[in-house]
Order: sequence, then structure tokens, then C-alpha cells
Amino acid sequence: MGLSKTLPKLSLCMIVKDEESVIEDCLKSVKGVVDQIVVVDTGSRDSTVEICKRYGAEVYYYRWRDDFSAARNESIKYARGDWILWMDADERLDPGSVEKLKRLLTFERKPMAYKVLIKNIKPDGSYYFSDAHRLFRNGVGIFFTGIIHEQVAPSVLSLGGEIRDTDIVISHIGYSYTGSRERRKKERNRKLLLKYVDREPRNAYAHYTLGQFYALDGDHHKALEHYLIAYRLDQFDKSLTGSLLNVIAESYIEVGEYKKAKEFAV
Repeated sequence: MGLSKTLPKLSLCMIVKDEESVIEDCLKSVKGVVDQIVVVDTGSRDSTVEICKRYGAEVYYYRWRDDFSAARNESIKYARGDWILWMDADERLDPGSVEKLKRLLTFERKPMAYKVLIKNIKPDGSYYFSDAHRLFRNGVGIFFTGIIHEQVAPSVLSLGGEIRDTDIVISHIGYSYTGSRERRKKERNRKLLLKYVDREPRNAYAHYTLGQFYALDGDHHKALEHYLIAYRLDQFDKSLTGSLLNVIAESYIEVGEYKKAKEFAV
């Protein structure tokens, strides 16, 4: 894929491993939107790499080190576009968001990231929305932090940059997995989240994400333990603080402590 300079260019950066069952739909969803596809493969044994190459991806290889940020930062090294969009193989750009995404691409040089809506689809077909900073300016020093549930927002803010909201939607089917695939993903995430909290015990985001893991697993007492640590550390912006207060209230409801739930509900 050539990158001419007539319009701002967009690089899609991905890290993958054994995603042959889902990655083609991801790549189809960004066809005609991205100017470069960078795929960092961490050890696929199936046809993932061949599928990616059929879609014109540049494939690079990286030894997995139990650190999502390290792999993500490896992927963005190869991005030549003015902007970077990062997605996982089990995600799809919503068709209604294609033109919206294109309109965000400018030649502004300041550190900047856009927050998109993630539509998380559950096994029963229901869904809920979260948000994530998935589109950011390339070449201005932005990088990922966190060994799991990695983020670019801390680096954007440390550079004096700006976070902007959008109504772009990316659908995420990873929470709809069942069987052995779900078990493998859950066990990997559990180990990395515990490692994250052990390494950075005063990192509110580490506790928040571990709390989310426990809540999704149905253990709301453990979820509350880590949500409340995150709350006491008081490190979030207004938006994420609101999300934290809501999940604390929801977990208190789950354990039957309605009075406490009311204290945190926003």
C-alpha cells in the first residue's frame, strides 16, 4: 500500500496470534479506510499470517513477552501514516463509522488521541458499551503503557496533548467466545492482571481493570476490593471516575448492599 501525501494517511496496527477464524472480518471492515496495515504476529500456528498478507498487510514477527504494551509499541514502529488506528482481530469497524473516521484525519501535529465507543457483544447476543483511545497522531511521541488493557492516554497527556471524544463504533466479539477459547483467554488475562497489580500496586487503572475482570467472572466481592482501591487512589479523569463509580454501585447491588450502592451511583 503506497502512502501518497495528498491527504492525511491512516495506518492500522495490530498484534495477532492464531486468529484465522476472526481476522478476515476485521480486515474487511477497514478496507478502503486504512492506507497501511501493520500486523505483528506473536507466534501464530494457523493461517492468520496468510490471511493478513492477502489483504496487503505488512507482517512482522515478535516474541511474546507477557506484555501487551511492548507488542503494541513494536507494531507502531512500522507505521508510516499520519494517524494510527489500533484494533484487535476480534473487532470490526462499524460501517456507519467509516466516513466519520475519515473526517477526523487532519495534518495537525500536536499529540492527540480520539476516544471511540467499543460495543462489547456477550455470548447471549446482548451488549454493552465501553470506550477506548483507538485513534492517535503518529510521529509525536505517543506510546502504549500497561502490560494488559494497554493505553495511550497517559502518554498523550504527559506530552501536553489532547483527548477528544467521537461517536465512532468498533464492535468487539471477544466476550462472546465460549468453550476452550474463552477459558484460555480468561486464564491469560487473570495472570497478567494479577502481575500488573503486583508490579504497580498504586496504579488505579491496574486495580480498576482487575476489578472488571472479577466482575465479569461473577466475583463481585473481589471486584469491589479492587474498585475501591482504585477509588481511594483518585487518579482518574472525570469520565473514567464516572465509570468507576457506576461499576462500584453495580457491584454493591450484586452483593446486596443497596445502601452503599446508592452512595456511589451517579
